[in-house]
Amino acid sequence: MSQENVELVRRAIEATLPTSEPDVAAMNELFHPEHEFISLVDALEGDRHIGGRGYRAWLDGARQVVAWESTLEAVKEVDGERVLAVMRMRAEGVSSGVPWEQPYACLLTVRDGKIVQTVVYPSAEEALKAVGLEG
Repeated sequence: MSQENVELVRRAIEATLPTSEPDVAAMNELFHPEHEFISLVDALEGDRHIGGRGYRAWLDGARQVVAWESTLEAVKEVDGERVLAVMRMRAEGVSSGVPWEQPYACLLTVRDGKIVQTVVYPSAEEALKAVGLEG
């Protein structure tokens, strides 16, 4: 099952990558309707976004502050239901024009063939540490 989860996560991440227009049909197929998304900022503020509407609200809010593009660098199994996606973001502040690049990681939980949670971390090491593993 874990290799299936890795492939499911790869497809899901690829569906979300186009910042202009994500593949909503694929996202609806791969993410649970009550999917919980916790961004880096959400983790600091104790917030989260639920389902497609929550993700869309986060995406719209983020686009007001930063223009970005992300690439998927690696996907690997963590355990029977969690998968680590290692990413890289290239961004530019909307009002400042300041460019930057940074790595980050997403820890995705899969249950019954759907992604039920995505938590974003500053690095793969921090994501693994959060679940009691070392990178």
